[in-house]
Amino acid sequence: DTDRDSKLASVRKSGLALGFAVDDASRADREIVLEAVKEYGGALNYASKDLRADRELVLEAVKKNGCALRFADEVLRADREIVLQALEDSSFNWTLAAEELRGDRQFALEAVRISGMVLHYLAPDLCADREIVSAAVRRTGSALQFASKELRNDFDVVLEAVRSAGCEALRFAGQDLRDDPELQPDWAGGNGMAASGAPARIFTISRHPSGLPGPKGELHLVATALAGEERAFYMPTDATLADLARTLRGSGSALVRMIFPGNRVPLPSQARAPISKFFK
Repeated sequence: DTDRDSKLASVRKSGLALGFAVDDASRADREIVLEAVKEYGGALNYASKDLRADRELVLEAVKKNGCALRFADEVLRADREIVLQALEDSSFNWTLAAEELRGDRQFALEAVRISGMVLHYLAPDLCADREIVSAAVRRTGSALQFASKELRNDFDVVLEAVRSAGCEALRFAGQDLRDDPELQPDWAGGNGMAASGAPARIFTISRHPSGLPGPKGELHLVATALAGEERAFYMPTDATLADLARTLRGSGSALVRMIFPGNRVPLPSQARAPISKFFK
């Protein structure tokens, strides 16, 4: 009817109209409320109780404005998809999630991968969780400031943060690491070795089956990618893991993870170690 069409037009123009330009019956009208939250997610505040428990409608609201999560029914504030959607808008929306989710380690890991600054709102034990903190600083380097003291003094965690945010992250590192030359942005960017959990190209490194060194005594190596592609090459006897990672990266930007005999996987903090050490 004409009156309902008028209300639809009002909320499409301004979702806030749901709060002052329509009656209670309209706030229980799914189509009207859906149009309102599509324009302004916070209009969910004025929806009927039943509609604040409507999953599709609440999801539309948080897509528009993540903070609309505060007006959702308690059951939906424990809905993983809805909460993760809200975090796309702001890390603060973590505080609006149901308590059961905020205490879930696996969900916290998913959350920091979307918004690293969620680390600010996590419980102390989660801020001391290496996997969670590494994922957070990989996403948002400055989230390092919310990590436990131990992890702010961990070379590999700080390296992840510096790769993400440069000097902005380095200032939150432990005092002993701030002046480490290998954590300065220029050098950190050139360290091609991936930390645990970071996306990377994976290579298995072995000696060439011939067992023979190069013409000048070089190490004769074979790098095998996950897809099975093999590449044989020589490296100087004093070459480091950083040199090998640089060779494997070539002109690409992807980090590399190297697996040596005995399933040894060196960390970025070992970049200066000689390759020969991993064949003893």
